[in-house]
Amino acid sequence: MSMKRFLYFARLLLFCMTVGAFVVSADEGAEVLLGHPIKVYPGCVQEFDSDQAILLTKSSFEDVKKFYEKNKIAGDKLEPFNTDTEKGIKVVYHKTISGKDQSVQELEFTSRIPDTNIHDALGELKAQVLMGKHSEVEYNVLEKKYKNLHLAYFKQITDDEGRSISEGKSIYIKARNTAHPKKISAGSDEEAAAGKAKSQDMKKQMQALKAKGDFAGMMRLAQESNKSPRQTTAGAEAMDAMAADTWDLWKKCLEDIHQAAYWTKLSYNGNCISQN
Repeated sequence: MSMKRFLYFARLLLFCMTVGAFVVSADEGAEVLLGHPIKVYPGCVQEFDSDQAILLTKSSFEDVKKFYEKNKIAGDKLEPFNTDTEKGIKVVYHKTISGKDQSVQELEFTSRIPDTNIHDALGELKAQVLMGKHSEVEYNVLEKKYKNLHLAYFKQITDDEGRSISEGKSIYIKARNTAHPKKISAGSDEEAAAGKAKSQDMKKQMQALKAKGDFAGMMRLAQESNKSPRQTTAGAEAMDAMAADTWDLWKKCLEDIHQAAYWTKLSYNGNCISQN
């Protein structure tokens, strides 16, 4: 393609995007569909500071769907899809060019599918109920409010060590470190290493039981470990962690995570984002 022809189509593309018209480009004599400007859903935030095309909103999946159904134009189709963990819709623009159907995906938005899991912070509160420190009624109120919190999306932030982490996970980790501070045990390096390995093994088993909602199993494991001389430290630490009343800490953790949560994720084709 000559420079003159290239400049012509570059100006045509700029004009079409400015006025909101459909954009068709000529590529070696063949017309290629590029798409058209699409409105960005109001009130979104960027998931990553460096990417303006991946956005999050606190609006529900259905509200986002209604917005794009209302604002679609001739040729736009909303095409639903599902994965194992998410439901989604692709907004795809179709146009027949030279007798052939061409299409461009302008947007994809998703939300996570509800399941039987709960957020780890709720698991901590459930353990408090099983320890007799708080009532099932108190817990049920919070579970009803936060039962889907583990399905939310979060902005990516930088933690105190300069690592990228989701804001929700960062809030949870800070609460976990307060509720379960790491203890420094005396003794030889060999004893410390052995104790650390036992504690890590205990932690993994506890996490697996908590993921299943088996809090009675957590207590039983902690008690059994505490009877064994080789696992006294791990068992005692687990029992201490469960015995402490950390209800207010985890309740505040859930409130903060809920405040930072977003319920729908939108991934735009950067070439189709409207500036209006």
